Order: sequence, then C-alpha cells, then structure tokens
Amino acid sequence: MEYPTFFVLCDSIFEKPKTSIIFRSISGQSNYFVVIMKRGLIVLLLFFAQLFLLFRGAVYFGKYCNPFLLAIISFALPLPYLNGLLGSRPSPNPALRRVNWHSAIITLLGLIYCAYLLQGAFQRIPDPGKFSDVLPQINALYNRFIDGQQPYYPLPLVGYAPFPVYMPMHWLPIGMSYLMDFDIRWAGFIFFAFASLYYAIQRRDSIGSVVSGLLPVIVLYSFTKYAGNDMFVTLETIVAAYYLLLAAGLGKKSLFIIVAGIICCLLSRYTMIFWLPLFGILLWKYQPHRISYIIWGIVLLSVLAIYIVPFLLRDPSILREGVMYHNKAAIDDWHGYGNPPVSWTHESAVSFGACMKAVLPGDAAHQVAIVRVIQATLMVGLVIGGYFYYTKRKQQIDIYNFSLVANKR
Repeated sequence: MEYPTFFVLCDSIFEKPKTSIIFRSISGQSNYFVVIMKRGLIVLLLFFAQLFLLFRGAVYFGKYCNPFLLAIISFALPLPYLNGLLGSRPSPNPALRRVNWHSAIITLLGLIYCAYLLQGAFQRIPDPGKFSDVLPQINALYNRFIDGQQPYYPLPLVGYAPFPVYMPMHWLPIGMSYLMDFDIRWAGFIFFAFASLYYAIQRRDSIGSVVSGLLPVIVLYSFTKYAGNDMFVTLETIVAAYYLLLAAGLGKKSLFIIVAGIICCLLSRYTMIFWLPLFGILLWKYQPHRISYIIWGIVLLSVLAIYIVPFLLRDPSILREGVMYHNKAAIDDWHGYGNPPVSWTHESAVSFGACMKAVLPGDAAHQVAIVRVIQATLMVGLVIGGYFYYTKRKQQIDIYNFSLVANKR
C-alpha cells in the first residue's frame, strides 16, 4: 500500500506555486525551476521503474534478483522528497489551496477510461469465485451481517471451508452495490475514484499538479492491464482508497482526514499497526496533547463501535480463529501447490519469499515462523530508527510530512 503515499510525495516535489517560481527567477535564481524539475523527473523515473519491476521484473530478473531491485527502488523513492524538505521547515499553517479543477478533470477522464476497461473485464469474468475465494468471503460476510448473524464463521466452498478474515471496513461498503443493484466489484472502484478525485482537487496550482494528479489513475490502469485477474477477483481498490485518503490527510495536515484514514485503514487492512506507534509517539511529543486525546479517542471509539462490540464481543474466538486460518493459508502457500509444489505468490517476485524459502532451514511452518520474526524485528526497528532520525531532523521537517514518508514501507 505504498503507492498512495508516493502520490503525495511526488506532488510535493512539484508543489512550489508558479508565482514563487517566477519571483525567484526574476531574483536571479533561475536554477530553482531546473532543480524542481530534475527532482520531479528522478521521482517519476523511479516510479515507472517500480511499476515495471512489479509487473515485468520476474520475467527479466527472476524471482531471486527482482525483489532486491524492487527494494532499492522503493527505498530511493522518498529521498528526493526528504532532500527537498530538509533545507527549510515547512510552514505549520500552509495557505489554503484553491480547488485544482485542471488536475481533477484530467483525473476524472482517466478514471472514466479505467472504468471502461474494468467493465470489459467484469463481463469476461462474471463469476470471480471461480478464480479466488476473496469475493465469496466478502459477499458472505455482508449477507450474514444483514441477516443478523455473526458473520465470522467458516464459509463452505467446494473442497474446503475458509474462515473469513476480512475486517468490517473491507466488506461493509459493498452494501452500496446491493442497494443500487450492480456488481460488488464496482464498490471498490467507486471508493478509489472518490479518493483519487479528492486527492486531485487538493493539489496545489503547480507545474506538476496534473502529472501528480494522474498518478493514482496510472497505477489503477497498470494493475488493470498487467496484473492478470487480480483486479477482477478481489476488492483491494477499497483498501487502496483508504490509504490514499490517509496519505492525502497527512500531506494536507488535516486532522479530520487523518483520523478518517486511520480508522478506515485499521479496520480494513490492519498491517498499519506497525506505523501507528511511530505516528502516535511523534504526535504526543511534538504536538499539543489534546490532539492525541482527540485522535486516539475517536479511533478507539470507532474500533469499539465497528468491530469489537458488534463482532468480537459476540464471539471472542473469531480473532483467534481468523489468525489461525490465516497462518495455515500462509504455510500452505509457502509449501506450494501441485507436484512439484509451486508457491505462486513467490513467482511474482515482489517479495523475498523465494529467497528465504531457498536458504532457511526446516519445513514450511518453521520457515514461515522465522520470516515472521524477521519481519516483526525489521518493522519494530524501523519504528525505533524512525523516531531517532526524526529527533535529529525535527527542526527541518514536521511530524506529518515525516509520518507520510514513514508510511511508505
């Protein structure tokens, strides 16, 4: 989910207003425009390199080499952004931005074209349940909930019964599909479209606003064209919309949007729990404490109201059962399917799974356990390292911009 963060980072590369560029050029600083464009070009090149490695890297570099290249590019992407900010501290009260209709209109046209592509794909794959159990699980969760049932229990499918692990904000939005009688996959696109348009409208009137406004559309188009059936048998666009909302809120320093983004992300794809401690610590230490009370109070009440009270308290075992099923699915995939067994998620070459599977000792369960320890250690290390890094740079970058960078993990 690092792309939504990148969109805002890239926009900040270009965000100097045109009037500022003109003024500085008149003042004899004509290289100012050149520096901005060079940094923007570097970031865009890194962006398209990452897309290439994501969709074609396995073909050209293999499943062992490509993850290293992808990691290098991913770590390099925020550097031009930080390089631009670590010269002078941004104003804590940025001027209000006018609505950027140019960026919004171009983004809307791009979304319409993506909708056209998706419509054709949805018609080609009218029954996504034949390719993946994601949408059947999400469908079952919603329908059970509407029927007044506890939705979290195994879903009987042909040959197996997956235990649904999806959080409420991932499946509740498909209610609009039932109310308006259209394919539930359109719910994800609608959420992503609104998040993209909100992001585009908020762009400053800058040289690269149209370019940066198109970035979400470019990613959606790339996944639609080059990610096989992934976009047509899942509902990841909803989660992407939430992360884009959070990234836009951090970029804008809007507490309302930040809170909404945290709630939606946490209650749809809770892997952001490794980012929350860093943001929480920086917020408590460098902002008035009342802001922390407000943010975390609203987040806690939302978690109670949306997940704990209606679902977890009714059956406290659902969290344990969900984690156990998720662990089993991860181990089965790590072991591989078929004869000889193939781990299809490793074949995409977007993670170090294939490398670790080749060098770690033990069976699949033991290797997965080791990988989880390594991953948790790295994530905790990033939180600790991020905190100490910020304490040395706090005079040059505010916590919202830094948290935006830190969320690109």
